[in-house]
Amino acid sequence: MTELERTILRIERGWWHLGATRDQAIRSELGMSPSKYYMLLSRMLDSERVWRADPVLVDRLRRLREGRLAERRSGEE
Repeated sequence: MTELERTILRIERGWWHLGATRDQAIRSELGMSPSKYYMLLSRMLDSERVWRADPVLVDRLRRLREGRLAERRSGEE
């Protein structure tokens, strides 16, 4: 895994411990916009390599992502 991927997983494991909102933690830890961060995170969640690094966290994040997508789909109907 890359250093960036490790940092993203660390933020997802406990951004609230950084004493900031998630968006503030993203900006302070990575210096990138939250929208870019979430695009990278979504791509990472589809990676077997990232899943092997932390299967419990990645499975939880995948479930959350799928739940959000299902909500959006049901709102469109």
